[in-house]
Amino acid sequence: MAWLWFVLLCSSLCASPVLGVVGGDPAAPPEPDAAVVFTQRHGNSARIQGFKDDARGYYTFNGIRYAEPPIGALRFQRPVRRYLAGEINATSNCLPCPQLDPKGSGGIIGSEDCLCLNIFAPKMPGDEEGCPVIFFIHGGNFKSGSIAPYGGQHFTKQDTILVTAQYRLGSLGFLSTGNRDASGNTGLFDLRAAMTWINDYIEFFGGDRSRLVVMGQGSGGRAASLMGLSKETPREGRDATGVAALSGAPLSPGVVNSDPNKHAADKDITLDMPDTQAFLEEISGRAGPRARVEGEHDSRSLPPFVSEEPSDSLKKKHQLGPMLTGVTSAETARAVFGKYAKFLSEQLGAVKDFIKKDVIGGLKTTVQEIQALNPLKNSGLQNVIPLPDYYQAVFDSTLKAIDGLAEIAEATGDALFNFPAYQSVKEWSAGASALMYSFEHVGNLSKGYHFVPGIALTRRK
Repeated sequence: MAWLWFVLLCSSLCASPVLGVVGGDPAAPPEPDAAVVFTQRHGNSARIQGFKDDARGYYTFNGIRYAEPPIGALRFQRPVRRYLAGEINATSNCLPCPQLDPKGSGGIIGSEDCLCLNIFAPKMPGDEEGCPVIFFIHGGNFKSGSIAPYGGQHFTKQDTILVTAQYRLGSLGFLSTGNRDASGNTGLFDLRAAMTWINDYIEFFGGDRSRLVVMGQGSGGRAASLMGLSKETPREGRDATGVAALSGAPLSPGVVNSDPNKHAADKDITLDMPDTQAFLEEISGRAGPRARVEGEHDSRSLPPFVSEEPSDSLKKKHQLGPMLTGVTSAETARAVFGKYAKFLSEQLGAVKDFIKKDVIGGLKTTVQEIQALNPLKNSGLQNVIPLPDYYQAVFDSTLKAIDGLAEIAEATGDALFNFPAYQSVKEWSAGASALMYSFEHVGNLSKGYHFVPGIALTRRK
């Protein structure tokens, strides 16, 4: 009869509601449609309290820590994962990672306890199929930015979950001495830890981890590209189903640096260079910290994030899946018409010569190193993606090729963004499908200091 008693007991348990258990104690059941999520993973149970945006109809969970604070002995080291456990209040953003005050005060803002992520979900999990997931990486040349400006109203309208994550910036995220004290790329390893967290927990928020796309803008796009090429284990790096690199393709200037000593210096390279060079370094993304090529392992024989140049990875067809990349119609306009407008107007002749010799000359060298260029030269696409030879001919034929700021913006945008994006798509498509777009809409927030012109993702009232 013991077996009959056991069956009856199991039946009664299945027939009655069971309270969630958090920290060993029963958790109060949530109200219907409440922004509350229960998780059970890695031997821990957790109850996460978020909030619902009633006006827009989606659910928000802010400031969830995916790694331990990288302070003390953990500073400059790879992140230590934090598992969800106990009661978690996810109703407010974390402070940004340490960076210069964008308002120009010269001070430092933020906190080192910044390894957090935000989740925006269209609905609470149920019996239906999980939603696709976008993991978005913010830009800022790896030295500024945070997840605070980004909301989920546009993605959640498409039944898609948006996850945004902060990562260490500047020297804290990319300083490299070439040894175990600061092996480099810790900011990228933060992002890898965030992706592992997403794979572990996103199903509890209604997400389908088998439909995960890594998306980034600017330096975030470059990071997304590197994640798409990283030779990681299936669990810790090859678990995305695609990459969307917005204005930051894998072959863009400034993606990686092969010399760790340049990272150890960790200073703004624009301090010791002429204004013309500083201008070009800044708009190309080379003025900020960069990921470094680590080789096959670091000094502790740990697997690397970036084992080789992106061009080598593409040749070896390490692409994890499809890629979407592209540009806006005025990539460098903000710098040309803003910070550097007065200088460029006053020194137009010198800038013309510098662009001709440095940007176009340097791009020629890069192009010559890329195989299968001849079909592109003969394809008549120079009106869409101008090649170095094409621009050289323009310069040689007229002294008015760049006689205004608009022409400077066009030439630098072609050389530093359009052509690298095209070549990235061309090389990526040898191992996986790849698409390219050109975004030309001018949004109603195009003048906002913290926003990228026209990118709907950043609209948040």
